[in-house]
Amino acid sequence: MTGLIDAFHRLAYRLGYRLAKRWWRLTKPAANGAAAALVCGGRLLVVRQSYAPGLGLPAGGIRRGEDARDAARRELREEVGIALPAAALREVFAFAYDAHGRHIDNRVFEARFDAPPAPRIDRREIVWAGWKPFDEVAAERCNPTLRRYLAWRAAGGVNGMESRNG
Repeated sequence: MTGLIDAFHRLAYRLGYRLAKRWWRLTKPAANGAAAALVCGGRLLVVRQSYAPGLGLPAGGIRRGEDARDAARRELREEVGIALPAAALREVFAFAYDAHGRHIDNRVFEARFDAPPAPRIDRREIVWAGWKPFDEVAAERCNPTLRRYLAWRAAGGVNGMESRNG
């Protein structure tokens, strides 16, 4: 029965995302987001969402009145079941891009580990999470935030990297 309930939730996420993209194209809203890049050695924690193709970082919108770092921590807990203290995440860069009619200002945080914490997913919004070597991640389809994070790392991790239309 749990599998059926999970499948229903995944369907709801897919349909909701399709409707949201249409709404965004009509209304042209702005959004603020936060993402968390967790690094252990030469590996990165990446996720697959049930409603969007490719790999991504644990990420989501910043709620009204919420600090960006707290939003990244919340998304980590919600999407992969990893709780971190605020001091564990350092902001590495911010960037802006347009997607589906929506302008998104995104802030990316990073945490490094000696031993990788095990992700726990709900199999509803997030259908897979795992640690992958950076070269394997770069070879796959990635969402804009993950692509920009990989570019930031490839550029030597220069702080303050900003751009438009990622």
